[in-house]
This record gives sequence, C-alpha cells and structure tokens, in this order.
Amino acid sequence: MWRPLNRSRLSARSRCLRLCLRCGLALLLARAHGQSHPDLDPAYTAGFATVMRLGVDLRARLPAPDQALVHPMPVFLKTEFRPSVDLVEYRESGRTNRAVFVSLGFVDLASRIAHAAAIDPAREERFLQLLAVWSQETGLRRLATLPAQLLSADEAQTMANAIRSDFNSIAGVIIGIHLAHFLLGHGPVAVGETTRIGPVTPALTLAQWNAALDKGAALSVGAGCAVEGAVMFFEAFDRMAPRPAWADQFLPSFAHGADAGRRLLEVQRRLFSGEEP
Repeated sequence: MWRPLNRSRLSARSRCLRLCLRCGLALLLARAHGQSHPDLDPAYTAGFATVMRLGVDLRARLPAPDQALVHPMPVFLKTEFRPSVDLVEYRESGRTNRAVFVSLGFVDLASRIAHAAAIDPAREERFLQLLAVWSQETGLRRLATLPAQLLSADEAQTMANAIRSDFNSIAGVIIGIHLAHFLLGHGPVAVGETTRIGPVTPALTLAQWNAALDKGAALSVGAGCAVEGAVMFFEAFDRMAPRPAWADQFLPSFAHGADAGRRLLEVQRRLFSGEEP
C-alpha cells in the first residue's frame, strides 16, 4: 500500500545529497557553457571551477589525519547572488563529513574585485566607485558588472593574467581559512545524524579569527596562491562605507581589513623565509 513520504525521517545523507546534487548540476551547466557559470560574464575566465580545484589542492596540502576531517571534494556551489561562505558538517554511520559551500555571489565578488584592480592598479577613484556600487548589493540580483573595455590583444592578456592571479589569491585564502575552521574546531557541530550548515565568521572571537587567518594563509601559500589578491579583498571592506550586511561572512565586524592584510603578508614572508608561520 502506498504511503506518503514522511519528510521528518529523511536522513542526513539524503539532505546532504540534495545539496550536492544542486551543486553538481550548477557545475555541469557551467562546463557545458565553457564558463564557471552559464551566465557568468565572458570577461571573467576564473570562476567556480577554479574555486573547486583550489579546494582539492588545499586539502591535499593537509597531513593525512587532517585530510580525513574534510570531504575529498571540499567545495560546493550555492546558486544564490548574495556573497556568502558556509560550513556544512553532518554525521552518517559514525563518520563526520565536512565541506565548504560558496555562493555564486562570492565568485562574482572575487572576480569583480580582481577585475577592478586590474583596471585601476592604484585602487583609486575608479576602484572606489565600483566598491561603492557593490557595497549596496543585497543579494536580490547579480553583482553589477564592469563596463566593457577596448583593449589590444596584449593588454587583454595582461589583464586576464592579473585577474586570474588575484582571483586565485582571494579564493585560495578564503577557502583556506574555512578549512582551517574545521581543523581548529570552529563552526557547526553535528550531533547524532543532524546536518549543520551555516556561516562561522560572524561568531568568531578575535583569537579564533587570527588563528584561522594564519592557518588559512599558510595553507593557501603552500598550495601556490600568493596572498596579495586576498590582502586587496580584505582591505576593500575598509573602503566600503558602510560595510554591506554580508561583509561579516568574510571579515568579522570587529576586524579591520588592513590588519587582516598585514597578517597575511607576514605569514607569507615567514614561509618564503623558511620560518614557521
């Protein structure tokens, strides 16, 4: 006899599988269009596929015991316009699975900031104008795009290289920080078969933030991502007046982007000098 589905009895695995299927569908659509997302602006050659690959590279840098704490494909996409990063943790059959969910809005934000910096390397008037526009975005629509430019082939290639480098830096450090949260015991804790998903940065103490920042930077640099693009990303929040409501997904409300940038650069300096970060 047919009986209606009792949704309250869905397992953690089923719920997480639904999330992953959505992410997988978005990625397949992106690949089918040759871009990171089917309607991502053609000017941006970096996107979610790059973020996903960076996540795998960052996980590979972890010692084997720490790798076991993180899903083999540790980054998934949320197809929402609001820039955000969430941690997900769920238990199944005695095993804890952990991953990082980034939104399409974050991919857009990282791409656009990298593009704006390539247009205005001194990060002056044009850069500030664009930050002012993006700081008003609420997530109800895609982040505003940059105007098309008339560039020679050499200029376009130089700009594409700069965008790619800064995008990798931003994405590598943000994913590294969020993987560090798992290793440091921050973030959602799954009890029994319960799935927990949500942002962690808004609830951090200063000590927790600095610890995750240092560890995430070390992971990112170890995976080949320099920190300069991420320094620019964090400093951008200091130049948004007021900060958008979603800014605390990436930088705690009590923290200054310039301070975060200095810590990133110090970790990189120490690693390049052969010192402990």
